[in-house]
Amino acid sequence: MTKDRARKQDIRARMAASGEPYTVAARHLIGPGAVEPPIAAKVAACASATAGEPVARMGIRVGIGLPWVETAETPPEDRRGGVQGLARRLLGALVHEGTHIAGEGFAELAARRYMIDGGGLGGFVCREGIVEQGRHGWPLGRPRGESDQVIVMNWLWPLWALTGTVTARVVGMETVRGVSCQRLIAEADLTRALEAGRNGWPSSFGPGTEVPATAALAVWIDDQHVRRVRFTQSSAGEVSPESADRADRVSTVDVELWDFGTSVARLDWSRFP
Repeated sequence: MTKDRARKQDIRARMAASGEPYTVAARHLIGPGAVEPPIAAKVAACASATAGEPVARMGIRVGIGLPWVETAETPPEDRRGGVQGLARRLLGALVHEGTHIAGEGFAELAARRYMIDGGGLGGFVCREGIVEQGRHGWPLGRPRGESDQVIVMNWLWPLWALTGTVTARVVGMETVRGVSCQRLIAEADLTRALEAGRNGWPSSFGPGTEVPATAALAVWIDDQHVRRVRFTQSSAGEVSPESADRADRVSTVDVELWDFGTSVARLDWSRFP
């Protein structure tokens, strides 16, 4: 019997005894000093190496799901016909700008900050764990009333989470901006990730008001870096690589990183891009 098969049997035995999901049971079987699956260790190492890079280009895409509209991203099986379908598509076109965010910019990853030009939505800047959104050219740190505060996800969150990867499986090979990458599904232990980033990461870097215990993400890696991360978030705050229940999906997030080592000498961190 191979070690891998024996380990799977141990995991299933724990699942039967404890009622835990597979990934949770697998994580508990990785005890102190135990050797983790090599691919999980590789994902965690790539995430740590990427988080320590001085500079990279960074891109984000965010889609907010609404159950009563249809967009180009709506799966064919979820689309409606007739007058109702037409109304849903027209409504989707009207609210598209408010439910879809896309932008590119720069990140100083080791300094935990980035600046993204979001086009018509203005700019997004993260400094010292705080994310702000503002109009192009506005100075950062403007005094605001409480009603003017904009809550935006910290898009470095998935990269930090992956430093706590405990299980991972390869699902294919894909090219990301000209670089051949392994595509994987990774399960991250966020407690472990927080411990790995105790030298300055925000204590609550979860995607919602409550930090989940685990997160499953789709991740693309080369031999050294994380190149892309994708995940969906449910209304309950659960994070998964694909939403099992599309009606419960709140948002889908893509983060890409490329051109490591590019110059940001001309970047003005005092204003929104």
